[in-house]
Amino acid sequence: MLIKIVLLLFVIFTVSRLVKKFRQRAVNGRELILWLIFWLAVAAAIVWPQKTDIIARWVGVGRGADLLVYVSILALFYAFFRLSVSDKKKQREITELTRHLALKNCQRATPAESANENNSPVSDMSAMDLNNLDKPDEHK
Repeated sequence: MLIKIVLLLFVIFTVSRLVKKFRQRAVNGRELILWLIFWLAVAAAIVWPQKTDIIARWVGVGRGADLLVYVSILALFYAFFRLSVSDKKKQREITELTRHLALKNCQRATPAESANENNSPVSDMSAMDLNNLDKPDEHK
């Protein structure tokens, strides 16, 4: 019984954080609905664990607890896949931005500055305009 209370408190806490993120516009309405459905299903499984056995038998698994483990593992693999795809996309975007900034800074350098570089990619940091790195280009 104590475990049910602890788990339900966790669900309530998580839902409250979800609603807070929605109000801060960090989560859109579609994501809010999907996560609410998920956490309500978790709460239902906590309150009525015997219902998970019925669903498990319906899909061909012996116990509800086993079904929850299988579904959780699949969800974790899917989440890992999505995160790795997102990470690779961000890495490509950072690479493009770095190339763009490097080319932009090379074009700004005068021939005299280029002669003083001593074959070092970044020998004169004063040639770089570090104050404007976070500002987007005006032509885009």
